[in-house]
Amino acid sequence: MFTSPRLLRLRIKVSDFFLHVLVIVVVAIIAFPFLYMLSMALMTERESVAVPARLLPSVPQWGNLFIAWERIDAFRTYGNTLIVACGSTLSVLFFSSMAGYGFAKFDFKGKNLLFAGLLGTMTIPVFINIIPWYWMINQLNINNTLPGVMFPSLVTAFGIFLMRQFMQDVPNDLIDAARVDGASEPTIYLRVALPLTKPALATLGAFTFLAHWNDLLWPLITLSDRSKWTINLVVLSLQGYMGASRHMEIAGASLAVIPVLILVIVLQRYFVQGTTLSGMKG
Repeated sequence: MFTSPRLLRLRIKVSDFFLHVLVIVVVAIIAFPFLYMLSMALMTERESVAVPARLLPSVPQWGNLFIAWERIDAFRTYGNTLIVACGSTLSVLFFSSMAGYGFAKFDFKGKNLLFAGLLGTMTIPVFINIIPWYWMINQLNINNTLPGVMFPSLVTAFGIFLMRQFMQDVPNDLIDAARVDGASEPTIYLRVALPLTKPALATLGAFTFLAHWNDLLWPLITLSDRSKWTINLVVLSLQGYMGASRHMEIAGASLAVIPVLILVIVLQRYFVQGTTLSGMKG
């Protein structure tokens, strides 16, 4: 059946309109908890426990953020968290990229079996690993230290899998040409393979950083010295800090989330590009 161009354009405009409405609704649903958290952080104590709940403070209490900043000892806490998150991220990027390069570009006996076993470890619940991890950091005498917090995640199966997927897209002709020119394998890895996998490195680095910044369980088990606590442990402690009320707890949580939001906004292009290009190729 013939459809006039005018009617076709009208249908496209209507479809685009409803698509934009759907996107706005989804974004609003996802963003609402974060916006409400920031709103509660700026409320007075009475407003934060009001029934029915208030959506916005009558007068924003910006001083709440400064009080929470002092209570969580932000400079030291941010420093501890950055050490853990950045140290783990750099380690994961280094080891995962090397292992991914090896799995993608080298043939050796048992490669497929080894890779399958590696992927199998991703199905093991993290709670099962806690006791072996704790035993190992005690044997290494790094319990109650920041290296002890980083220890279980210095290399991850997910990181190796992601980098292997990307490394497979690196043209073999480039690698062969570099070998013909006399380049060593470390040089090929650093000068040829890595520059072509920047989206993967950015995506894996962002995922790893966010996971360690938001981690609570393992630091809670490992760290007993308050001076070494990460941001989520300190925010958790606000629940019993001199009778801290809900709005102060939310203010502390907001200070923990804001750096993460900034990181996501800065790296959003790499998130989209990395998750799209990682693909499902074998």
